[in-house]
Amino acid sequence: MKPIKAQPKITLVGHPFSPHGTGRALRLSLAACESAGIEVRVRDVWKQNPPEPSHQAITPLLTDTYGDINLFHVNGDEVIRTLDHLGPANGHFNVIFPFWELPRYPDIWARQLEKFDEVWAASNYIKDMLGRSVNRPIKHMPLATEIDLASFYDRKYFGIPENSYTFLFFFDCRSFIARKNPQAAVAAFRQLIAARPWVTTHLVIKMHGAEAARSEAQALFESVADLRERILILPERMQECEVHNLIRCCDSFVSLHRAEGYGLGLAEAMFLGLPSIGTGYSGNMDFMTSVNSVPVGFSLIDVPPEAYPHWEHQEWAEPNIAEAASRMIDLLDNPKKGRELGSNASRDMRVNFSYRATGQRYRARLEEIQSAHAYVPISLEC
Repeated sequence: MKPIKAQPKITLVGHPFSPHGTGRALRLSLAACESAGIEVRVRDVWKQNPPEPSHQAITPLLTDTYGDINLFHVNGDEVIRTLDHLGPANGHFNVIFPFWELPRYPDIWARQLEKFDEVWAASNYIKDMLGRSVNRPIKHMPLATEIDLASFYDRKYFGIPENSYTFLFFFDCRSFIARKNPQAAVAAFRQLIAARPWVTTHLVIKMHGAEAARSEAQALFESVADLRERILILPERMQECEVHNLIRCCDSFVSLHRAEGYGLGLAEAMFLGLPSIGTGYSGNMDFMTSVNSVPVGFSLIDVPPEAYPHWEHQEWAEPNIAEAASRMIDLLDNPKKGRELGSNASRDMRVNFSYRATGQRYRARLEEIQSAHAYVPISLEC
């Protein structure tokens, strides 16, 4: 008789139907687990968000109990409320998958992460940051990045001119406008149209959660009023499938962010084959290279007071707007180069960050945990 390796099992704890980043991250982890044959259940912490049509398949997987191994898709500031609400997870192996964007992880949250047996980091940027602050094993577990389109929408649906070379940028106001830095994308686009006034081109800005930062959102609206024929702002709530179709309908993605934990918008655009321009700093550098995208130069500056939580003694990037504008012009002038970048990007994302590739990483680590902690009994065959 020889022992058979037990099938790994895991319960994902978090916000499976949330439109925010932690919800999307949980759904990506779920798809990765399923692709690798990992038995998975999902525990919805607050049960506040109804599922979108494309998320209905998650419903049969819901549970109200912990599993032998639990992966918490919550951030450091959510730990106390989550555990108070669900109850302690003692006697289980508990992993947390947090996100954070600045180079120093807040000490108050670091102590909360130490309530878990292990911490998974979606990018090397997060891994290095947490490694300096958290006294727990930190494992680099890249976030899966795939897009499954259940339905298709065309440019007319979004109000995008058919004959225009269109750049896209989107952001969630609840992620702090100063960090996402839409003004930089607007400034680079202004330089582009000054240099190529005869070219039919547009900038689409998809804004989510404007009600969370009304004054800043209004300031952005007013700042582009003179470009209303060239800039399209979409503040309406969209379902996930609509957002992914919006990416598909555009020609290039631009993110002149100041810091990203992972950079999911860029990653999704690259998966769909868009030539993508992004600040060459932070988590997105796990997947952006000079042959599959356009990293933009930057300088590091101090985070201004109150611009982000725990801003003290922190720094982030100030992207080179003139360089970004030059790169945007280059894509307009050299469409073949853009197609090559997009093709390389899509291939790299599909090979290295697919559900399958990520799921195999998860499976290998879960089998190590099972073997070391013997939470799952070994079956025998004769």
